[in-house]
This record gives sequence, C-alpha cells and structure tokens, in this order.
Amino acid sequence: MTQVSGFILSPVDAVSNRFTKIFELSTSGFNVLLRAKRNGQWWILKSLKPDVCHDSTFLQLQQKEYDILARLDHPGIVKVEGLEEVEGYGRCIVMEWIDGVTLEEWLTQGHSGFERRQIARQLLQVMEYVHNQQIVHRDLKPANIMIARNGGTIKLIDFGLSDADSYTILKSPAGTEGYVSPEQQEESVPDVRNDIYSLGVILKEMRLGWSCRWAVKRCFLPLEYRYPNVLALRMHIQSLHRRLIALNCLLAFLVLGTSGIVLYNKVVKPEILYDVVAQFTV
Repeated sequence: MTQVSGFILSPVDAVSNRFTKIFELSTSGFNVLLRAKRNGQWWILKSLKPDVCHDSTFLQLQQKEYDILARLDHPGIVKVEGLEEVEGYGRCIVMEWIDGVTLEEWLTQGHSGFERRQIARQLLQVMEYVHNQQIVHRDLKPANIMIARNGGTIKLIDFGLSDADSYTILKSPAGTEGYVSPEQQEESVPDVRNDIYSLGVILKEMRLGWSCRWAVKRCFLPLEYRYPNVLALRMHIQSLHRRLIALNCLLAFLVLGTSGIVLYNKVVKPEILYDVVAQFTV
C-alpha cells in the first residue's frame, strides 16, 4: 500500500499583505495591544491610545521602544518586525506573536522545581544579554515574561520603560510597584542593579529552594552592596546549588556510612572496610 503525506485541507482565508482580523487584547498606560493577521501569520501590534497618538512626547517614547528592541537579537526576547502605519490605529510597533502564557499565569499551574529552575536559568541568561547591550529593562515582572506553549522557552516582552545611557530623552523614574527598586523610584539614571532588584523579587516568587533564597537576599541590599551584574548573580546561584548538593551527599554518606561501619566492624577486617567505604565515596 502506497503511503502519501499531505495536508488535511480546510477552507482558509485569502492571504493578504495588509493587516486583517485586528483584535484588541489589552490596554495599559498609554498603549493598546492588538493581535492581527498578515501574510498568513499572526502579529502583535502595539499602538498608542487615540488621545495621545499625535502627541510628540508619546511618539518619541514609542520610537525609543522600537529602537531598543531593534538593537536586541536573542531567542529569549520578543522579535520586532517594524514600525508601521496601520489604518485606523496610527503608527504601531509590529512584533512577533507568542503563543503562550505569562510567567504570572505559568506559576499558578503547579510546575515542578526542576521546571521552575529551568525558566529561572533562561531568564538570567536573557537579562545578562540585555545588560551587555547597555540596556536596562526597568519593568521586570512576571507579567512581562512569556512562556511559550511549545517548548517552554521564555520571551521577555514590553520594553516600553527601557532605557540606556545613550538616550537623553524621556528620563524619569518608572516601574511597577512591588518590583521596582527603591532607588529607581527616585532616580532617572538607568542602572543594571535596578533590574537585579526586580529579578530578586521574581526569583523569590518562583520558590527555587535554599540555594536561590540566599542569593535573593543580596538582590535586595542597598545598591552598592547588590550584585554588580547578572553574571555575578547567576554564578553565585550555581555555586550555592553545587555546595548544597555536596552537603546533601555528605549528610547521606554520614547517615548511610555510619550504619555500614558498625555492620562491617563485626564481620570484616578494618582494611577491607576502608576499601569499601572509599569505593562508596567515589
């Protein structure tokens, strides 16, 4: 019997190079988030609200967000396609559509400790890349971190409050209550250590165990005592995790090994016992 592969076809819409099926997802601050279809793909459109869409300050802010996103090229960051005029919505930032849930939603789904640690590891690697590009996100929170349904990879989104030293416009304190660092609420100068404070809050909410709990405490210290960068935070967590594993192994050996020593002392010579214990240790 000949086996033939192929698509199971069903009626589909005509492919168009214009945005169609535009649907409003949410509004936040001065932005409107939309989903739209073009050329057979879903896209995210981020437009300004009608009452500010012609305001030069908000247009500059939109341009700044687009410019920052265009500088970033990482699989863990939402990909920007362009800055385009869309009929009925004005100028929009066009970004890839991410089929997934926010970290905020993901954490309510009862994932294992291993899965949470994998997501945390990805997040730290992404933030290390962002900071290496001299960019500070300034609005890190679970609602701005997407987890893709296919593969469980993260996508960092919403760079609307991001900043870099190279920009001279729109410098002001910003962030989300509960995640923004104390100094960022008062100062306008971007500092990667502001993001490290926010990372500490997120890692704490992810309940990653003792090794991470000790590191999180340093994220909340005054600015000069905080981790200087994400690499230092990531390396410290790895070091603490290795030490915790070693400690657990030592405790297990002491518990199991002591029982073994008592048993072997009764039936074998000491030199044989030491050889067995040495093999067990290895």
